Amino acid sequence: LKLSADGNRLVVGGPLDNALAGAIWTFERTGTTWSQVGSKLTVPGIILVGVGLTISGDGKRLFFGAVNYNTAPHLTGAYMIYTWNSGWFLEQIISPNDNLDLIGISIKTSSNS
Repeated sequence: LKLSADGNRLVVGGPLDNALAGAIWTFERTGTTWSQVGSKLTVPGIILVGVGLTISGDGKRLFFGAVNYNTAPHLTGAYMIYTWNSGWFLEQIISPNDNLDLIGISIKTSSNS
């Protein structure tokens, strides 16, 4: 799980949800109450969504790994970037051009991401 810098948006990964496809849930704090916002995020064809994830300081960008992105024999993996607008929307997929296997297990961003 990761918390935005202002402490008001929380993302929680559940890589074993949905028969190992994984999912990410988003929660927002109002006062002292946390509530889920939007639907759980799943990505068709990607497994273990939520293993490596982080959120930008302002809580408006979500970054997570997709370890099985691309096709065998080289599942190079990728990083997915989503932007918040009353729900998560795919902004970009970053994947290497070479045969690095299974990137996307972990990710970290700077405070100005």
